[in-house]
Amino acid sequence: MDLAFGDIFQASGSLAISRDERTIKVGDHFMAATGFLVGASGLSAKLSGIAVQNLSLGLALMNPSQVAAGDARSWIALSASVGSVTIHPKDFGLPDGITMEADNLTLQVNQGLGSWGGVDNTEVMDLGVSGQGDTLYNGAITIATGAAAAQTTPIVLDYGAAAGEFVSFVTDATLQIGALVSLSGTLAFTRAGARSVTLDDNRRRSMDLTTIAATNVNVEIGLNVGTDSFVGVDLQQASLGLMLLRDTQGGGSFMALKAAASQLSLEGVAGLELDTQSMLLSLNQGFGTGELAGRVVDFTQGDIDGNGRSDGFTPLTVRGQTLFSLDDKTSRLEADASLNLAIRKPGDAPEVTPLVQGSGNFQLLESNGVLVLAGTNLQAAVHLSDDMKAAVVDGTVMLVLNEGGFALSMSGTAKLPLSGVFGISAFASFGLDLNRTGAALNQSIVVAGETIVMDFAKDYTHFTVGELDATIGDSLALDLADVAMNLSDSAAQLRAGDPLPVIGQSLDQLLDLSSILGVGDYMLHYLQPLLPQSYAPKISDLAPVDYGKVGEPSFRNMLVYLNDVWLKQNLSSGDGLQISKLGGEGFALSFDGEFKRQVNFGLDLASQMNNPCLSGCLPIIRMGEPTHRCRACHKWVTMHAPQVPGLN
Repeated sequence: MDLAFGDIFQASGSLAISRDERTIKVGDHFMAATGFLVGASGLSAKLSGIAVQNLSLGLALMNPSQVAAGDARSWIALSASVGSVTIHPKDFGLPDGITMEADNLTLQVNQGLGSWGGVDNTEVMDLGVSGQGDTLYNGAITIATGAAAAQTTPIVLDYGAAAGEFVSFVTDATLQIGALVSLSGTLAFTRAGARSVTLDDNRRRSMDLTTIAATNVNVEIGLNVGTDSFVGVDLQQASLGLMLLRDTQGGGSFMALKAAASQLSLEGVAGLELDTQSMLLSLNQGFGTGELAGRVVDFTQGDIDGNGRSDGFTPLTVRGQTLFSLDDKTSRLEADASLNLAIRKPGDAPEVTPLVQGSGNFQLLESNGVLVLAGTNLQAAVHLSDDMKAAVVDGTVMLVLNEGGFALSMSGTAKLPLSGVFGISAFASFGLDLNRTGAALNQSIVVAGETIVMDFAKDYTHFTVGELDATIGDSLALDLADVAMNLSDSAAQLRAGDPLPVIGQSLDQLLDLSSILGVGDYMLHYLQPLLPQSYAPKISDLAPVDYGKVGEPSFRNMLVYLNDVWLKQNLSSGDGLQISKLGGEGFALSFDGEFKRQVNFGLDLASQMNNPCLSGCLPIIRMGEPTHRCRACHKWVTMHAPQVPGLN
């Protein structure tokens, strides 16, 4: 059969048209209705210049059986699917620069037509199931799709009234927007009107809404998409949900977006690789005017999606699959991607170990014709040679990508194992700046509240290193712990000492030596993560330790801890403990300070240390000479515990 409606619609194929009488439900009322059911399969058709093949169609058009004065209402419900389709963007009113190829198109419609008493009809037929028992109502309409009905699958129209008026368009398509974005996958477009929407100030408004949902899509975002010179980010197996809401009283518009990708990679930049296994983007913004300016939609309230339930969120679906749930109730713009980064020498094969390899949290944007990728919490390895590599801890990075190459700004804490010293690593703050774009750059971006600035000359390279520190390691920690245990035991014996004859006070009460020797307890407390449980301080309630960015005991950090929580209690002046030398051969400690209490007897610690590298450490503490300076060093060999006369 051939079917035509002027120049708008022409079709040929197998159709089944029948007159239908039934009771329908519109709003809260039941009424007798008369109309036509149209079913079709295997159609070839053209709709407003859009050519389709293998069209299956189920359509119900109903009117009141008894028409009252002023009643010009009718209702239409439609479900159609197409095997292949050729679409020209201009036929959809899309601007130049957008191209689209599509197949497997599905169209669903439930609309009220005409008017009653001069008021537009916006109520739809309730084709769903409602009520129960004696009041059970099932309004679904089943339509045969051809003359050979037994050989074709009927189409069931079962749209519930809660969804209201809508037009839903789903297709597998490739959509390209200029030379910046290309998207291919399953796309769903839905248009609905007169929904009650709650704003973040609890005001309720009537809004029309349009949703665009996409699943299993591949997205290219960057420069020169669709060409061999593409530079940018390639998202694979991505999902996208977008809802646009328009206030029917002219109060502006609102938007919410969620997107996710299971894989992300960087294309078109030699020597630079970027990939991830997850990415999530959330957006809730308002473009209100007048009294709605500054407001956003609260998606936790009401029944915006029209599923008949106020369940605290608004789902976005494609062909029955919920992709995302909109549940924001305040303004939000958040992108979260944990990316893996690799920088190789130009010309190196993929199997060659990269110079820099790491991961972090990133944000991506396009600005003035370049792509900017900025990240924080960077954890990376820098391969210096086949047997040596440095680690980057808690760094920040900013990449600028253009057709000429890339620019990199990286900063953080670098960690490097000391050659020949097992378990000990040196670390320091660092900065690395590279410009390989072929032009000068001036760019800044705020990531997670931190501003990263890139102001580079052409072909710029700059590297900086801050103050050096070193981790202590298990082996040296035990050596230090042996010294600390001896000091701790000596302090405990002093505190437990008997009163002296005649004076009636203990030696410790007179001299308070246990406070000085108590440094051993503080050392044991600081080194605890590296020690067996048997190495425990004898003083309780010691101040907690902050191990800094490297998260493990280190030399400078230990001295900061000892100076802050121990020496400040015992010194009246001076700088306390300091590292005066730290390198691959060992370390040197220095002390400069004045104890608060004068010491009334001689105590030579240096002669008791039995270590050839010690020189003049607390050489003689005598009455009236409270100022003491000492220097000690350690060449990564066993350190012997001090022997305190009369206490060991």
